[in-house]
Formats: sequence, structure tokens, C-alpha cells
Amino acid sequence: MYRLLIYDEDIFKLFRNGKSSHLFTFELVATASELMNRIYDEYQYDLLVINYDVIEPSFLETFSDMKAKIIISYDKYSIQGLVHAVKIGAVDVLEKPVDLVFLKQIVFKHLSEQHKDIILLSNGYSFLRTKCLIVNEQGQYVLSNKERLLLEVLSKNINKITSYEEIEAYVWQGDFMSSDSLRTLIKNIRKKLPENSIRTVKGFGYMLEVTETATVLS
Repeated sequence: MYRLLIYDEDIFKLFRNGKSSHLFTFELVATASELMNRIYDEYQYDLLVINYDVIEPSFLETFSDMKAKIIISYDKYSIQGLVHAVKIGAVDVLEKPVDLVFLKQIVFKHLSEQHKDIILLSNGYSFLRTKCLIVNEQGQYVLSNKERLLLEVLSKNINKITSYEEIEAYVWQGDFMSSDSLRTLIKNIRKKLPENSIRTVKGFGYMLEVTETATVLS
């Protein structure tokens, strides 16, 4: 599970009132000093959300040397807020109010950029490569090694055709791939993915289809 540290009560309430996520937990801090103590004591947070309107700009500048990814939120757009966000290397800015769907899009965008093992699929599904898992809000599916390799090679060409030859080279790695063994592998992995995620392109190969809403996790 990835961890968010939030210094913005409005953003925290959005997460708390929505459905819990299967990929991250979130914690609220009430003061700037508590924010700093949490970071320096543990430093295990993947993303920080900081409200520009309730923190002193000089205090904010202490974050410029940190490696943590920071999202700056504010109640009303301001040039000063944008300048400070750029100065400390913030990865994004949020002008409130925002809705939960948009907020999750932003969070998962930056988590997936930071953690290359996360591949976002359709309908709230995620592929965790290094853990050999497909996860969604209902639970998780463990992948066999061949299933993981197949999904990896298909995800390199999302919404594009992956040829039989590419699949054989990547998944079977020099061994012979029969038509029956490939069909069985496709059949098994389809059971763990959203419906119609893998499309057969007869005579050429397969395509992993990911919709435009792939980054929205409920």
C-alpha cells in the first residue's frame, strides 16, 4: 500500500467520505509542525498534499530539498501560490473545490509515474508487476509467471496489437509456444481482468484495450 500525507482538511474529507482505495492509505496532519515531524520521523510517504493557504510560504520553502512528491492545493488561484509551487518542485497544483474522481486521477497519475510497477487498467483495475497481482476494490488476483509476462508484453503496446511472435519471444523465452498453450493462457488471464480487456486480432495477435477512464479508481 502507498501512503499519502495530507495537510488539507477538505482534501482529507473527500478521501474519507469516498470509498477506500485498494492501493493507498491517507493520513491527516493538523499543523505545519506536525507535518514536518511526520516527514522527518518516518519519511515513508509517497505523496504529500499541502494547502498553500494555511502554511507560511517561508515554511513551505523548506520542502524544496526534499525528494517527496508534493501536490499544492489552494482555495483560490494565486500567482504567489503557483510561484511557490514551482519553486519547491511541486508535481501538481489543485484549485479547490475538486471532486473525488478528479482527485483520484491526479493521485494515481503521480503514483504510477513514481512507481513504475503500477500499470493502470480499465474499470478500477491495476496491474502490480513486481508483485504479480491484479487488484481492484473487490480484492486481488495472483498471477502465474507466464500470466505476468503476458500482461507485461501486452501492456507495452496498450491499445495496439502485440504480435504472436512478440508474445512467444517474451513469454516463452526460447521455448516452443503452441496455439493451444497460448489460447489457454489468454483464457486464464481474461478471468482476472475487466471484461473485453484483451481483444483477439485474428491472424496477427492480441490487443490490451484500456479505456480513457483507466486512471479513475473507485
